[in-house]
Formats: sequence, C-alpha cells, structure tokens
Amino acid sequence: MTYLRVLFVCSGFLTLFLNPTSGILAQSPAVTGLFPSGGQSGTKCVVKLQGKPGSLPLSIWVADDELLQAELNDTATELILNIAEEAAPQLTWIRFYNASGSSDLIPFLISKLPQVEEKEPNQSISEAHQIETLPQIVEGVLSKSGEVDTFAVTLNAGETFIASLDAHGLLGSPMDGVLQLLDHRGFVLAQNDDDHGFDPLLNFMINETGTYYVRLFGFPSTPNSTINYAGGADYHYRLTLTNQAFVAYQFSVQSNQSTVNKVEGWNLERTNSKLAQLIRPQLASDSKQPLNYPETFPATLSLPESIFGVIDKTDAPPHYQVTLKKGEIIRLQVLSQSLGSFLDPVLTIKDSSGKLIKEFDDIAKTNFDIDTAWTAPLDETYTFLISDRYQSIGPRKFYQFRIEQDQPRFRLSVSENHFSLTPEKPLEVSINVERLGGFEMPITFSVDGLPDNITYESIPSEHKQKTEKKVTLKLLAANVTTSWNGPIQISGHPEADESKRVLAVGPTKLPDVTTNQLWLTLVEPASN
Repeated sequence: MTYLRVLFVCSGFLTLFLNPTSGILAQSPAVTGLFPSGGQSGTKCVVKLQGKPGSLPLSIWVADDELLQAELNDTATELILNIAEEAAPQLTWIRFYNASGSSDLIPFLISKLPQVEEKEPNQSISEAHQIETLPQIVEGVLSKSGEVDTFAVTLNAGETFIASLDAHGLLGSPMDGVLQLLDHRGFVLAQNDDDHGFDPLLNFMINETGTYYVRLFGFPSTPNSTINYAGGADYHYRLTLTNQAFVAYQFSVQSNQSTVNKVEGWNLERTNSKLAQLIRPQLASDSKQPLNYPETFPATLSLPESIFGVIDKTDAPPHYQVTLKKGEIIRLQVLSQSLGSFLDPVLTIKDSSGKLIKEFDDIAKTNFDIDTAWTAPLDETYTFLISDRYQSIGPRKFYQFRIEQDQPRFRLSVSENHFSLTPEKPLEVSINVERLGGFEMPITFSVDGLPDNITYESIPSEHKQKTEKKVTLKLLAANVTTSWNGPIQISGHPEADESKRVLAVGPTKLPDVTTNQLWLTLVEPASN
C-alpha cells in the first residue's frame, strides 16, 4: 500500500509559486536524508529533513502506510512519523514531492529497540556519551573532518557485547566506518572495519565488570588523498549497542520434512531479551522454490532446487549430486554477498569419477555471488561442490544454492527512480534490456499508473536489431491544467505472452539496491 499526504502552508507563498509571472522560480525538493534516520516500532518520532524542501506546498509518499503514518510540520522542515506497533525491523522508503518534481527515495530504518541521539562533545574518553541502558540504538553524525564519537557502556563479566553500525549500506552515508572497543585505560580490546559491506560490527566477551568505551570514526567510502578521519553533514549513522540477543541472519528452511528456523548470532539463549538484528534490504528473487537444508552429503537433488547451506565444518565441503542429460543447459546460482554472508564462494563441478569438469567464481570484480549457465557435456551424474575461495569456515559463511533449467528470460532497468514531464515537450526514458538464457522474442513495453492525460509511445525490443539492448519510451502530456505526481511502473513482456511481465528497476542511493517503485511528476504548466 502507499500513502500520500499534502501539506499546504503559507498561502502568500503558494500564490507566488502558482504564478510564474511573479518572478519566483519553482524548485523541486532536494531532500537528501532524515535525522534521525530510523525509529522504534510503536512510537512517534520527529525527524528533521536534510537538504532543501524546494517550493511549497510539499507532499509525502511512504512505501507502506500500514507501517508509517507521516505528517509535515508547518514549515516543511520536520516530519512527524507514527510507527506501527507490529512493524518488524526493516528498511522502508519515503519520498517528497511538489508541483516541480520529487526527491530521491529516502531510506528509513525501523527497529524494535529504543534509541537516543548522540550528545556532543564526545570526541574522547573523558567526554564520552554515557549510554545508561542496553540495548540501545544511537543516532549520530560524524559532522566534520577529524571527528570521533565515543560512547561509554557499563558491562558485566561473562557478557558478550555487540556493537553494530549501519551507515553506508542502509543509509547511503559516504563513509567507511571503524568501530573500536576500549577498556577504562583506553587500550583497544577489539576493532572491526568491514563486516556487512563497509559497515563494521564487533563482538567481545567481557572478562571484567566495569566501564568500556565504544569509539567510532570513518574514512570516505570512495577513497581519496586524505589521511585524516572523514566527516560531513551526510555522514549519518545508527549504532546498535547490546549485551542481549543479536541476530546476524535467519532463514526459514525445510529439513527432514519439517520447517526449521536457521538462526545465527550472539546471546541467542536470552530468549526474553530485546532482540537486535542486522537489517537487509529485501531482494527481488525469481526463485519460487522452498529453501531446503540437507544436513548429510552427498545430497541428491532434482531440478529445480533451492538449497541453504553453511560452510562451518572442517571436513569435506557441501556437495550435491544431480543427474543430467548431454546438452542439458542449467542455471547455477550461489548467493552469498547479496545475503550478507562472509563466504566468497567457488562452485566446482566434477563427474562420477571425480574428474574436474568446470569451476565458477565471481559474477564481477566487486560481486562475489555466482550466476551462470552451464551445459552438461555427457549423460552423467555430476557433483557440485561449494567451498570458500580462501578455504576458511565459520557460522557466517552461509549461502543459497539454486539449480534449475536455464530458461529464456530478460531484465529491464532505467537510469533513475524518478522523472519529470513538462507539458511543452515529451519525456524520453531509456530502457536497458538484458537478454538471458537465449531469449530472442520481441519485448513489448507498457506503463502503469498514469493519469488519463498522459500517454506513452514505444517500439518493441527486437533480437539482433538496434533495439535489442536499449529502447526509448516516450511520455506525452495533453490538456494539462495542473501538476500531477504519482508512482508508476514500467514493464515489458514477451510479445506473445502478456502474463510474463517483468518490471523495470531503477537505482537507489544505497549500494546495489534497486527499486521498481518509479515516480513521475507532471510539472505544472507555465501561465501565458
């Protein structure tokens, strides 16, 4: 569900905005973030808009109005959010728009834990912000170059303490954060840099009751020539501090004909504690198979199959046997990095005699997942082995292994997630087409969510033609008397089968996260 709310403020300004002859240039919103950047389920919170709201009136769209009820204050500088009691920990999206355009999608994180804003100054141990109770989420900003934020926590001997940062991966902050745990003398007991992407997580068993310090600093996520700690107004972060249950990952899997919740983390025996967990962006998946969890090997598979596994034992790596016919083409996927796993997977194929047939590795230099097609050379029972590139093991070396017939298919993408159409000229949107599995059929395109006075024109994408990899879709407006804003979806389907519709996705400000929730603004026409 979606949620729209319009805020009308300052009628005098509104008159000027609607009358271009006044000389005031209307501006689309350039909201870049929110602070705080998340909230606790079942609470009401006030967040400040970062960036510029643009011309008023300003309106709000939220991805799910069952999670968030949103309202702007009179000056459009603060957002009042009511978060549903039943909202699970997750990432959701907010967008701001007016008659001239819209902002990018802004991430907002929902958790079950209480939160506080950091107190400055907290550069050193002597100035540390005292965190009175755990668990707690701290909302903060490394606001200038050279800044360090320090927090004091009281911990008991025998506890496992976890500190986890969300900044680059879920908020789009341009920082590569570092976390340190210090004792009362300032000695570094533990340090972590990259855990979930560029964001760090550290866990430490406390040996002595007392006061400990969590120190946070950062470097640019895109390296430059500076050797100093980095900071800026957009270096937002959420720091989770807990001595209670913390979930690194959990999956519902099928094992021995029963459903099992496969969970990994720390302090999980504390079932009555306030649960903290790593939040992952929801991934689009084209797999409709249940997630099976074989616990003995070799495991015999039949196509299609989707498997969950963990490389946490020193004996033989997980291996699966599949009988194939000569010439049979199968699609092989090993998902790890996209799920937040530490595994750098290698997929090895052997025949029944143990002879090496093929080995597959990374999709790309920066993408450790595997997604490839392979043709069986003979009628044979093949063994598929999954191992770590560096031969390491551990409970966070988990993966999903998918094996199925390679089907003709395609993917669609666009360069932005929001567009503006003016009455004076058509809007041209380039659609990138990626054909996979030998897909050769023509692709027809459509746009859903448009008002009656906006139409579109497009030509099909044809195999081995100029339109094979890219098509231009043209949007046109007629009889425009006022502006319009709304979510739209651009899709394509094989010319002969409208039921196999594929949605085009656009980028977001988060690394490797896309969305099919596109947005269109029909800009208000200028007065004659």
